[in-house]
Amino acid sequence: MAQSLQGWVIDAMEILVVAFVLEDIATTFELGSVGKGLIGSASFFGMLVGAGFWSIYADKRGRRTAFVSSLACVFVGGVFSALSPSLYILCLCRVLVGFGVGGNLPVTTALVTEFLPTDERAKILCRVAGTFWGVGMISASLLGLILANVLGPGQEETMWRWFLGAAALPSAMVAVAYRLLPESPRFLQVMGRHDEAMQVLESVARINGKLDVLGLDFSGQAAGLGSDGGGRDGETAVAGIGDAATYGQEADNIEPGEVRELFHTPILRRITLSLWVVWFTLNISYYGVTFLLPRYYDEVSGGEADFVYILSALVGATFIPGAFAAMRLCSERCLGRVGALKWSSFATATAVLLLAMTLQVEALFAVASLFTLFVVTIPGIVMYVLTPELYATKYRAVGLGAASCVTRVGGLIAPMLAELLYDRGGPVAPLLVFGPIMIITGIAAGMIPVETAGRELDDDSWDRKEPAKTTRTFARPHAEPYSDAPVVP
Repeated sequence: MAQSLQGWVIDAMEILVVAFVLEDIATTFELGSVGKGLIGSASFFGMLVGAGFWSIYADKRGRRTAFVSSLACVFVGGVFSALSPSLYILCLCRVLVGFGVGGNLPVTTALVTEFLPTDERAKILCRVAGTFWGVGMISASLLGLILANVLGPGQEETMWRWFLGAAALPSAMVAVAYRLLPESPRFLQVMGRHDEAMQVLESVARINGKLDVLGLDFSGQAAGLGSDGGGRDGETAVAGIGDAATYGQEADNIEPGEVRELFHTPILRRITLSLWVVWFTLNISYYGVTFLLPRYYDEVSGGEADFVYILSALVGATFIPGAFAAMRLCSERCLGRVGALKWSSFATATAVLLLAMTLQVEALFAVASLFTLFVVTIPGIVMYVLTPELYATKYRAVGLGAASCVTRVGGLIAPMLAELLYDRGGPVAPLLVFGPIMIITGIAAGMIPVETAGRELDDDSWDRKEPAKTTRTFARPHAEPYSDAPVVP
């Protein structure tokens, strides 16, 4: 799992480095606001295409191959970005980087989610997602700080080339990842590859020193787990994948997911459309604000490069406490997934507006930006916990990929919109737009009809009856997400 989560570090670095070097690239190629917006949007266009391609590939061919191949695209695109002789070649290279990043995030999320036990799923995913993303932001900031001090002032062209090239190097771990990274046993079992699934289960159990809890026969029963896969000890001992053995023989007939499955029933249509609105509005605000943060830092500090990188590193560090806050808030004993998503979105809208009020004071702006990024971490992480829980295994990666495509549309628009608002309305204008957009995020979050806190992952819910009541389904540990029984709030 740790190997796959390094993809989050790489993705965070690749997204942030463009914001750091954008002004240097603009100097090299003599760009205006349109050209700068084009560079920022190029990566997101690649992410849009990559999210759709890799998620479908992952549901048909496996999470492992999709993960490694997407990282290879990030590495190749990053290296050639550093060597680009023109704006158009650079944009094409950033599209390739985005193509890899766009697939890496949903595939990684699906893979990690399918390895986690129900009781610990939100806790672990919140911790690792926030921590690894924060590490990526800190790494990019420290890399920029080192390069700025080594190269010195007046080295704009050299700076951005070294920065893009160095940021691509961590993706070279792709060769190691392929050897060490196991395939998801849930995916293998759903695809009828029982022997391979058993090998993965044995490997994970051996690592955890819990071989005695396996006893798996893939006939609908797992020794030590019970017929419903509810044995907590066995599940935890094999990192939550004991349930992969309890699917039953019907799993042999399940085909890989398709996008149309996301709209197969009224409840799935409502889930999917609500998620898409949340993903779009959340990310257009997040990327719009973070795209401009280095410029804001540069202006309030009077052009002090060290201040820009140090404060950016501190902002990255806020993702770690933000992850722990998300973990607590989205638990079934607190607000649950939907409640945490809704209220943290409203809080983010308030924080962005407060940020706009502090632009003229360096110290206040620094504190406000740290608080804003801390708050916006919460809905972002909760979405990566909630989305895979709402979809069945056979189309989980497709569901994540489709949501990621919508996300990238927001990311594609955000840089160009941010540049346009900044040039036409000044520094405050983007914040006055991106802040209120988060109110829409909160409203859409409240329309998600199913609470997943404490529920098992599902494998073929597409053909099950919908519950008689689907809202506020709290505190039903180990229940099936879409069972035939009415849901009691």
